[in-house]
Amino acid sequence: MNTITDLKSFMNTPRTKKSGWLPISTRSDGTPLGLPVTVITGTQPNPVLLVEACCHGDETEGAVAVVKLIKDVSPDTLKGTLVAIPVVNTRAYETGTRGNPDERYNYDMNRLFPGNASGSISERSAHTYFNKIVREANCVVSLHGGGALFYLINRVMVSNDPKSIELAKAMGPDWTRLHESKHPGTLLNECGTLGIPSVIAELGGVNHRLPEDFMQNVEAFVKVVKNIMRHLGMISGTPEYAKEWEVLEGSNMRCNYGGLIVFGEKCRLKQQVKKGDYLYSIVDLFGEELERVTAPQDGIILGVPGSPVAYPGNNVVTLARVARKIS
Repeated sequence: MNTITDLKSFMNTPRTKKSGWLPISTRSDGTPLGLPVTVITGTQPNPVLLVEACCHGDETEGAVAVVKLIKDVSPDTLKGTLVAIPVVNTRAYETGTRGNPDERYNYDMNRLFPGNASGSISERSAHTYFNKIVREANCVVSLHGGGALFYLINRVMVSNDPKSIELAKAMGPDWTRLHESKHPGTLLNECGTLGIPSVIAELGGVNHRLPEDFMQNVEAFVKVVKNIMRHLGMISGTPEYAKEWEVLEGSNMRCNYGGLIVFGEKCRLKQQVKKGDYLYSIVDLFGEELERVTAPQDGIILGVPGSPVAYPGNNVVTLARVARKIS
């Protein structure tokens, strides 16, 4: 297998599909640690679209979608370059965890961009990936989901960069919920500082891991990327667009107590709720109620947990309201 030290050298030959490993560092046993990269260069080098997954290692719908794209896209009919990375966080992927299990300092890679060349393994991974891969892209699509603990319906995370909003509009008619990311150190926000349009497509999680459900979400991701590629003129066909989009505001609702979650009737995916509606209770193992939670605002439930076991401070429900609509 090839070693990638310079992405441009992989992009300089038209009508080619090349794969290799981008070196990051070494594991604790001294063996190499890297990122799997496939570069498909078509009849012309530009635009360069980067599609990546598994920044969080338990969000595997995106990884399967990227591998499928690698198989589906032909360099002979492609205009531009597709850079496909099914796994950004190798150690987290290997163990099915959100972050690198060996990490002592920085567990969530998507809070560490643009990284640190002399930092922890996660910081070094973010730094190498960001500087050697991301900076070469014209657009970035990052595939995420609910992972091993949560399930999320489809939404788009964007920064407040207008070019990223336009890229989100090219994701197709099924992706009309836009949620602005305000977390520092995310790939989205760092791409925004460089003027690189970027989006996160969120869909899936542990509740839908039966093959038929899982593959339905994989196909939804593949459809998103291909619609963007048609929008960019990279592949043939007419892109589809929604008529309008909803810009959401809201956040994850976290529990104050550990125990078991008892869900109310309105605590359901896609359920519209009003402020004050009962959502769930946390009870101890004797059935005594420790916490009773109602909706803090009107909105729609975007995410629910994959397990009824509550840990203090963990997410239980993602609730968002429509702040405005755009067309």
